[in-house]
Amino acid sequence: MYRLLLPHRVPVALLAASGIFPIVGMVWAYFALRGINQPLVVHFTERTGITEVGTLSYILLLGAFWTFA
Repeated sequence: MYRLLLPHRVPVALLAASGIFPIVGMVWAYFALRGINQPLVVHFTERTGITEVGTLSYILLLGAFWTFA
């Protein structure tokens, strides 16, 4: 398997990074927001204001969806 991936080091490294960064972001979001019990603003636009609110579990679910979709 290593011989198959060796010539393609850069794409494999980029693929690994694109999977690792969202996971690290989800872990960071969990530790940064775990003490908040109020609803969190998930989406805000200047035109319409707050369009979506959610809890920490909803934000982690969004991170998991974008990581593994």
